Amino acid sequence: MVLMEFHISRAARDRYHTEQALFSFTGNVIFADLKASRELAHSMNVARGTEQDPERVINPGALFAMGLPALLALIEVCLAKKTPETAG
Repeated sequence: MVLMEFHISRAARDRYHTEQALFSFTGNVIFADLKASRELAHSMNVARGTEQDPERVINPGALFAMGLPALLALIEVCLAKKTPETAG
């Protein structure tokens, strides 16, 4: 079974010094990496200087929650291409 990973853009990975995938999936199982979400949010907050502007803080839970629907939509598209009669 092939492991698929959902990454953020290369530019964002370089800017925030991360290489971790926030989500990955194999078959019908989604693996979510909450630790990677927390680390990415921390890196983003440091890079954005949120110590001086707390209203700009990136919440790790919100960051994580934003990625999950995108991953689910991507999986649905991939499954529809493989088996159009069972998609939906």
